[in-house]
Amino acid sequence: MPQINSLQMFDHKVRSHSLSKVRSALCEMVEEAKVSPIRQGFFPIARRALAVRNDEVYWLAATVLSYFVEKYPAQLLRIIRSVAQDSSDDQRTALAKCILEHLMENHFDDVINMVSQETDAELRYALVDILARCWPFGEAEKKSNWERVESLVREYPQFSERANLSFMLRT
Repeated sequence: MPQINSLQMFDHKVRSHSLSKVRSALCEMVEEAKVSPIRQGFFPIARRALAVRNDEVYWLAATVLSYFVEKYPAQLLRIIRSVAQDSSDDQRTALAKCILEHLMENHFDDVINMVSQETDAELRYALVDILARCWPFGEAEKKSNWERVESLVREYPQFSERANLSFMLRT
């Protein structure tokens, strides 16, 4: 019987859609990423895990994907855009805290452009909702940059308190 490698094992667990197997695979990936460089093969596996639609799994998958912020910023923005509209409240928080905040540290303009140039009203609403959950780090801490975030968030009064409060707490 041929031996399978750990990437194949992780992929097999995620494709099984068994919550316990998916959780196990993602936990192992996170633990490995803490102590050694992230393996490129983790990216598509974690991306696939977002489809499981379980909040705990979603957070774990977003955590794995967060290790790729510097390597694949454009791909991560596309992922956020593709899953934003169908994500739950908790899943949107995972996307904000694990991925988008860290993208804004060094790729602020790319994030803001993705949100501000979105023409689909429902998707734009979801993207602004995710953006409003972020705290400013790196490039986002620059007052003029955070004002751009607040400007987008003000389009939706139900989100505006979150963005204003987060900048006030950081200054």
